[in-house]
Amino acid sequence: MTALTVATRSIAQGERGELLPVTLTDEMGQMSASFNQMVTDLRTQKALRKRLVDDLAHELNTPLSLILLEAKGVLDGMQSPADGAQHIIDEVKTLQSLVHDLNLLAEADAGTLRLKREPCCVARLLRAEVSRWQPHAQAARIKLELRPLAADLPTLDLDPTRISQALANLIDNALQHPPPGGSVQVSARRAEDAVEFAVADTGHGIAKEDLHHVFERFYRADRSRQRGTGGRGLGLSIVQQIVRGHGGRVWAESEPGSGSCFHFCLPV
Repeated sequence: MTALTVATRSIAQGERGELLPVTLTDEMGQMSASFNQMVTDLRTQKALRKRLVDDLAHELNTPLSLILLEAKGVLDGMQSPADGAQHIIDEVKTLQSLVHDLNLLAEADAGTLRLKREPCCVARLLRAEVSRWQPHAQAARIKLELRPLAADLPTLDLDPTRISQALANLIDNALQHPPPGGSVQVSARRAEDAVEFAVADTGHGIAKEDLHHVFERFYRADRSRQRGTGGRGLGLSIVQQIVRGHGGRVWAESEPGSGSCFHFCLPV
């Protein structure tokens, strides 16, 4: 009991906390095991917070540094005020987008993510989103197609803006991976009491050790991808939170060298 009391006090004082030896199976042993689990969870959360702060600092520092360089370039006469202003506007838009994404994730964490549900035709939603991304696909010389949809796809009660955002993030992510001449396929099917959406690409795939982390914030499976092409690492986290907010689930499948497929299910 003394060891547990001392360890608990150390946690309360902000110290790291050490794991207790568990040698008994009685109530005291169970309390010690629970304490050890709490310490482990606290260490994990501390590590995640540190990584989140470090990644966020990096994401903020990059556009701010570019804004400073552009402003100095204008003052020093290295570029025209019009060009400098346009570059600064582009970086400010990047910051605004980052803030918007972080606000959405914060709302989801707090359980206050706002959804404006309405009856929605799945086929119409998919066709509109694929059509919207066709210019991006064509510019990248990637074939983007919507696979034939079954006639039994039901109308779903969902927030069309949020689900369109989730689909957009998945399609955008998929278009980053295939080489020119590759393809991205979007599909949906009835799966018992749910509708399963899928976005598949013919890219390089995701390593097994990365696959379970791709929905974490600021995580990039391909660490060589730069900010300009690899995004901020928030898109898949946002997809996960939007889908969960609708009572659904999301997952990824991939084989290195054989592309990836991201799925999410929404209940009927």
